[in-house]
This record gives sequence, structure tokens and C-alpha cells, in this order.
Amino acid sequence: MEGDTKALAVVEEIVGEVQSLKLPENRIRVQIALADLLWQRDEKRARSLFSAAVASFGEITGDVASEDPEYYGLAQLPSQMRQEMVRAVAKHDARLALEFLHSTRPAVPQSAYAHVDFETQLEMALASEVAEKDPNEALRIAQESLKKGIDYQAINLLYKLNSPDKAVGEKLLGSILSSLRNTSFTRSPGSWYVALTLLRIWSENNRVPQGQQRTTFDIRLPNLDEQAARQLSSGILEAVLNDGLGGSPQL
Repeated sequence: MEGDTKALAVVEEIVGEVQSLKLPENRIRVQIALADLLWQRDEKRARSLFSAAVASFGEITGDVASEDPEYYGLAQLPSQMRQEMVRAVAKHDARLALEFLHSTRPAVPQSAYAHVDFETQLEMALASEVAEKDPNEALRIAQESLKKGIDYQAINLLYKLNSPDKAVGEKLLGSILSSLRNTSFTRSPGSWYVALTLLRIWSENNRVPQGQQRTTFDIRLPNLDEQAARQLSSGILEAVLNDGLGGSPQL
């Protein structure tokens, strides 16, 4: 107990010094590191430190002058810090991490589809972060993300969820297939990767004799069946045929 008291006292001393740091990104990194350290001992204090980090984050999201010699680095800073903050808090509270991700979503850039892809990538990365600890929460985050678009990381998450819980993996695969059916391949590069990977998994599952060890893919789910394979094949073929004509193929 005495050791904990001393440790907490040291933490509070550091917290007091953090405010003197001029650069908000430095304050953020210290604040989220301390929040991570304190979460198991004093969750309320840890959450207040994360809230302070969110406030500091607001200082770096303003417009950066294009004539600034460090413009490129400064323009990338909010995105970098946002990802660091999401990863840090996701270990303790996935919902809080998702709330932060949504509340700090940047304005849509010139390419709205690139914007959607990047946001779904972050959401899928968050789902993967919590998959081992809370598969059902990871599934919930992924399903909500798939309503907006599909990212290649959906396959990585499927691997993670399929291993510990086949039922959760099957639900995720169902949501992925549904998202692919409603996604324009020409506007979502991630959909190509996901569709082709799933088709390859199905092909290998049906080519390798039952019980034989495979060295590449190992996803066997009831809804990755012949009907799903046909839908994937027709969607990929339609996309290939229509892409050169400027069409928007649907799976």
C-alpha cells in the first residue's frame, strides 16, 4: 500500500509538470501514458487524464498555414496523435476509444471515398485491438464500421475472431459478405482484396483434402459456402468488365 501511495504521488507530480509542456503532442503522450499506468489502480483518475489529453488534442486540430515550412509534418500530426490515443485507451475501454474516434472525425476531404476508407481502417484496427479481450465488442465495432464501408483489415479481424469463437467469426463473415454485396468495387480498393481473399480461402478449403494441414489459410465457416463463392466470383467478374467502362459494379 505504501508503495502504491508513493507511486501515485510521483504520478501526480508528473501531472502537475505536464501543463508546463509547450507542445500539445508532448502533453498528450505523457497524459495517455499516465492514464494507461493508472487505469487498474485508479480508473476515475485515469479517465480524467484521458479527458485532459482530448482537450490537448483540440489544440493541434486547427488549420495549419500552407506556407509554414513544416506544413506537411504538422498536417499529419492530428492523424498520428489520434491513432496513438485510440490505441492507448482501447486496451481499457473500447467504447470510449470508439467515441473519441467518432467525435474527432475530420471534415471530409476532396476524396470522400478515401475518407471513408481511412475511417473504416481505423475502426477495424480498433476492433482488432480488442478482439482477444472482448470478441463480442470487437464484432459490434466491426459490424457498425462495415455499414459505412469495407477495409482490407476486415480479413485480419476475421482471422482473430474465427480462432477463439467460431460463432462470432461466422457473424462477422456474414456482415462482410453483406457489405461486399452493397459496395462499389471501383470506389473501394479494400473490397477487391477482401473479396479475392475470401474466394481464395473457399477455393483452398475445397481443394485440400479434409484433415490435411494447410500452410496459408485456415478459416472454415459454414457461410463461406458455394453460394457465397458464386456471389464473390460474379461480383469480381462484373467489376472487371465494368471498370473500364466507368461503371459502378455491385457484388
